[in-house]
Amino acid sequence: MSKRFFEVFPTLKVPEDVQILFQDVEVVKVTTNSGRDFIKVHILSSHLIQKKRIFDMEKVLKEQLFAKSPVRISMVEKYELSMQYTPENLMEEYFGSMLLELGERSVVEKSMMQNAKYTFEDENILCLKLTDTIVAEGK
Repeated sequence: MSKRFFEVFPTLKVPEDVQILFQDVEVVKVTTNSGRDFIKVHILSSHLIQKKRIFDMEKVLKEQLFAKSPVRISMVEKYELSMQYTPENLMEEYFGSMLLELGERSVVEKSMMQNAKYTFEDENILCLKLTDTIVAEGK
C-alpha cells in the first residue's frame, strides 16, 4: 500500500517548489540492507522529476532524517506517464537527467552518450550511434 511522499516523511522541511514537485509522488516501499546503512526509497510519479531534484531530495532526507547515522539514501523512481510523452519528446525532456545519472556511474559512459547521435525509428525505437572506439565497443 503506497502513501504520498509527505505522508511518509511528514517532518521534512523543503522549499515550496520542491513541496509542489513531490506532493503527488507516492512512496511505494522503503527498503534497507541487513547492515541498515543503505536505504532505498521507491517512488512512483505521474510526472517527470529531473534527476538533479531526485539527488537533492536524497540529500535532504539524509541531512534532516539521518544526519547522525552513517546511512546512505537512494531514491528509485518509476514513472507512469500520460500518452503525451512519446519516446522522442521524453528523450528531449529527460536527456540532461540521463547524462547526470550516467555521470554518477561512469564519466566515460556519460561522455559517450553526450557525443552520441540518436534517432527514433517507428516512433518508439531509439537508435544510438556512438563513435567507433575500443572503449565504446567494451561498454
